[in-house]
Amino acid sequence: MNGVKTLSLERIAEIKAFKNTCFSDCPVMTEEELRNLRPRYPENFIQEKQTEKLSSKISVSTLS
Repeated sequence: MNGVKTLSLERIAEIKAFKNTCFSDCPVMTEEELRNLRPRYPENFIQEKQTEKLSSKISVSTLS
């Protein structure tokens, strides 16, 4: 056995049919509060601008 757990067809159907109707534990947020949300660790979300174009050319001299 490879240790991979799979879901049965019955469990998949149960998950797809689930409808959550209780949102009592969710805070009500205004549009402005939602707009102001930021990542908890912003240093992990900084995207550096790509300065050089990537090339997929392979030199023949590197193959020999």
